[in-house]
Amino acid sequence: MQLTPHFNYTSKYDKIKCPCEKCKDDSTIQIDTAILWVAEAIRTYLNAFHSGHIVLRVTSGCRCLPYHYSLYQKKGKSKADAPIRSRHLFTPSAKSDALDIVPLDKKERYTTNDLLNVVERYYTDWPGGFHVYRSQGFFHIDLGDGKRRW
Repeated sequence: MQLTPHFNYTSKYDKIKCPCEKCKDDSTIQIDTAILWVAEAIRTYLNAFHSGHIVLRVTSGCRCLPYHYSLYQKKGKSKADAPIRSRHLFTPSAKSDALDIVPLDKKERYTTNDLLNVVERYYTDWPGGFHVYRSQGFFHIDLGDGKRRW
């Protein structure tokens, strides 16, 4: 299901939809599409300076609570270590508004780290949550709770 020009809710490449067994057949869109339009703006910005060869791969979008817990347990942490206020979580009354994104250059002229540097400089004034996870090669954006960096 195409939500924006470059992001598909059920794509095999982007992990926007919660991938757990419980959610895989649910057709309800559990993500606020506004965050996908923010990702579209980032993609447009990167491509304006990098010859149109940049793609953004979503590695994590919305999550149900059991799947969210399982991610932390796979890292050897307990449920108590998992932040229950994560913007990735959706509930019956609220959609997720967070994405973890890996920027990739299809022509391999720029490394992921180079592109993360550009995103980090461009988004210094982003009014939501933003963080670059350099060692893991992705950045996080979300719409919630005012300007936050960590």
